[in-house]
Amino acid sequence: MSGNPRCSGLSLLSGGLDSQLAVRVLERAGAHVEGITFSTPFFDCAAARKAAAALGIELHVVDFTDDEVALIENPPHGFGGAMNPCIDCHAAMIRRAGEMMAELGVVDYPSPAGGCKLTEEGFCRKLRDLKDHEGLGDRRLLELLVVGRRFRLPDGSSVILGRDRAENAVLRAEKGTVVAFDGVPGPTALVPVVKSEADLELARGIVRAWSRGGTGRERYRAFQIV
Repeated sequence: MSGNPRCSGLSLLSGGLDSQLAVRVLERAGAHVEGITFSTPFFDCAAARKAAAALGIELHVVDFTDDEVALIENPPHGFGGAMNPCIDCHAAMIRRAGEMMAELGVVDYPSPAGGCKLTEEGFCRKLRDLKDHEGLGDRRLLELLVVGRRFRLPDGSSVILGRDRAENAVLRAEKGTVVAFDGVPGPTALVPVVKSEADLELARGIVRAWSRGGTGRERYRAFQIV
């Protein structure tokens, strides 16, 4: 917290309507309000940042990745409809906010809203695959889950295939084996860990197939995850 003695309210701010209304209700009650949002590879803070700017309040962005990964690995209350440990996640967020509020003596606060990618089945297919193969210990791989098409190849290599110019640029900047063909419009692929030369050759074939003028794309759909 900023240590501002005027701060008498800390609102969990997702950027949704409910959390914005909560801020205004507290302000109308005479409270000085600051926002808090939790940053993970599964939850985009852009909406919270935009809401805080519109509301004219200070926003505290807390890195929550390690907490979230621990809950995905072992959710005490289980998952929701996908891989979302929402009960435990919300409780952990409230505890973290409570720790920040303790120095100001604030004890009443609104609950967090939705928007978490752990509730999205499509995203969770990729997350389950990562958990089952490379594991969840590499934050870089967690953050790349929102980028590109995904393939799991026969010997265990993962291929991330860019879907547009922006994603291609992201993949080119990452550590790992990058596959792209100069002079031919098409995607860039990243193979974070190459398990075999056969997998690497398949990755090259995937890039060729999805490049302009490429053929035989159906051959590689058997390896596609999402």
